[in-house]
Amino acid sequence: MSAANLGGDGGDGFPEFNDGNVIIIIAAGYQFKLHLDHLKRSAERFRKLFAEGAASANQSEAVYGKLSRITAVDEAPAAPPPRKKAKKADATHYLVLQGVDERDLDTNCGVLVPTVSLSITVWQLATDNCPVEQNKDAIIQNPMIAGNLNAKIEQRYIRLWRNVLGALYHADMTLDQTDLATLIKDSVGMVSIARYLGCLPVVSYRIEHALISQGDTLWKSILNNPVAWMDLAWRVGARDIFKECLIHLAGIFHRLTADEKRSIPYEVFSKVEEKAQLLERYKASVDFRLASWISPDLKPGPIPPGGKVGQDHGRTAYADQIYMWIAQHLFDHFLKFAFQNGDNRGAPDGGFHFYQTIYRGGDAYLKKSDQDRFHQGDCPMTPKAQRVLFNAIADLKIQAKEVVRPLFTNAAKIDREKEKLLHFTCVPVTDEELEWLHIMKGIKKGKSRGEGEGEEEESDESEHAVA
Repeated sequence: MSAANLGGDGGDGFPEFNDGNVIIIIAAGYQFKLHLDHLKRSAERFRKLFAEGAASANQSEAVYGKLSRITAVDEAPAAPPPRKKAKKADATHYLVLQGVDERDLDTNCGVLVPTVSLSITVWQLATDNCPVEQNKDAIIQNPMIAGNLNAKIEQRYIRLWRNVLGALYHADMTLDQTDLATLIKDSVGMVSIARYLGCLPVVSYRIEHALISQGDTLWKSILNNPVAWMDLAWRVGARDIFKECLIHLAGIFHRLTADEKRSIPYEVFSKVEEKAQLLERYKASVDFRLASWISPDLKPGPIPPGGKVGQDHGRTAYADQIYMWIAQHLFDHFLKFAFQNGDNRGAPDGGFHFYQTIYRGGDAYLKKSDQDRFHQGDCPMTPKAQRVLFNAIADLKIQAKEVVRPLFTNAAKIDREKEKLLHFTCVPVTDEELEWLHIMKGIKKGKSRGEGEGEEEESDESEHAVA
């Protein structure tokens, strides 16, 4: 297949270099011509595959197929003799992708399909009339090779292999951005391939860049399913996506089911739990401040050192603030009943509605109708006095809003007001806290919560349906 057919420009460059000495055959008619030394430097799998005296890498892997080595011999056949003396050509190494089963790939991203060891001798004729490059197609069409190729393979899987191998050459990725579900499926597939080749650190940041380029669409999807996105972020080592998921999971941790908690990667569950506990401490601090809060307008100020109580601390000063004191009394009653009913941090929604009510102020609570019932019952007032008290309560609500404001700071990328979030996103996550991801060293997939402590075997890659 030509370079143009694989997304190249048809010239000397990825995916087919003129001086390449490794031909990777993905399927009949789909191939890459790359450099052995560069592949060995870039990916652990190639280093093992081409290590001197090493056997073919035919181990079972949960991958999009396997690469099997095909031996190339650089000498001419004994008979019939060529018309001219054959020139010795540089040995070209052939790798064939095997084990691709479309029925399994759609659900498992590549099941365990043992690869049959290949040992095929390919004669390369190098003459003035038939150089190696011109004879390349005939070599690839050798029935012994073609019989081991995937006759039918979806274009998507070819594209994913191209993206991963291209990342080793800093080539742009070609992703299907029809929707995020497809983009996620592609990302999981590329992670699977990159893990197999041992080049995840090279590929991970490119995958994250492609996902982040989706902008608000990505952040909304994470909002709707942070558990699934956390699993993908952990596999890819995507720092910004991981951070966004961590913030949302901390905010909704109180309502996650047991199954959802078990779906969070084992290695990061403690970090999610830590952030959720930090959020609970934030709310406990706000509860304490609310319970002990007094409007600043009611505080005449401290007595200066060595000073005496003056007119600012006398009966007249407090009497002048009588309506604000009544407003404070009504606010304290509102808090008392809310705490008694368990509307604060112990509520099923984690207290979100209660704290949001105070944050919104205005008619969200202690509205005009509530005050009218107060006047009609225990404390009748003249219309003018009612208006003064109404304004005092309005001022107090504005002041009380500042007590709960820290809970409504937004550490996430999503627009809180626009998306009408029903959980907190105030928990900070610093870059230093994410250093343990070890992206540059590669992310190793471990156990899920609930698995045996002694289990070392990695579970199969899975895809999540993310809306």
